[in-house]
Amino acid sequence: MKENEQKIIISTGTLYIEKQVLKIRNRTINIGNIDNMDNYPLKRHPLTYGVTSWIKGLITLFVIVAIFHKSMSSLVVNLLFIIYLLILILLIYYNYNEHKKRFYELAIYTTRSEFMIQSNDRDFLYKLEDTIHNAMNQKYSSYTINIDKQEIKNNNNTNNTVNNNIKANNINNSTIGNNSVVNNTNNINYKINYKKIYNELKILEENCNENLDKIKEACENKDKPKLTKYLKGLKKETINLIKTLGLTALTKLIENLL
Repeated sequence: MKENEQKIIISTGTLYIEKQVLKIRNRTINIGNIDNMDNYPLKRHPLTYGVTSWIKGLITLFVIVAIFHKSMSSLVVNLLFIIYLLILILLIYYNYNEHKKRFYELAIYTTRSEFMIQSNDRDFLYKLEDTIHNAMNQKYSSYTINIDKQEIKNNNNTNNTVNNNIKANNINNSTIGNNSVVNNTNNINYKINYKKIYNELKILEENCNENLDKIKEACENKDKPKLTKYLKGLKKETINLIKTLGLTALTKLIENLL
């Protein structure tokens, strides 16, 4: 991160999307200025957290007892070591419980800032990422995102909701040939999350017999024209498989670019 950039971590509260503007705490982001988004797991709480400090404290306790053992009764010495042993047991118990927890992070990158939204529900963060992508293509979109309750409320009016449903159904109901897909030019400014697309292509590759090397190469090179061209050549069975596997980024890409 550059020195003039800011990194903001958010794990609680409510976010709002209003007319291409994402409101995070007291900050606002024009959705069009988002360079990329990334969804990944955070490191687990270490099992050895605080153990080094505990050992240093134990050594210090030994030194103190060695110096003042003549003025200290054996009862006091034993009590100190018992208390210190209990501290270790509590520390191990705390570390074990924290280590079992899993947390994930959705990173939103802009030119000047990084916004890290954290949650213990990765599906919620995927839905949030998809919501932001949807808002990029809706001029008057409105959403309320409650991180604490892991809820995303669509505040768009009935007309917008109907239009979105029609748009979502178009790809499902369109006649798709074995080697062609209907071209949709209404969303040419759709921003592509190339990293997520590439990861989903690898999943798709494991579940189908079609050669996806050229598509993956175009994705790695962030070559949007070639990526669109090669996706048009996917077989109908492969496109149906994308939906069946729940590959949301690829599905959105087909909806918005093809």
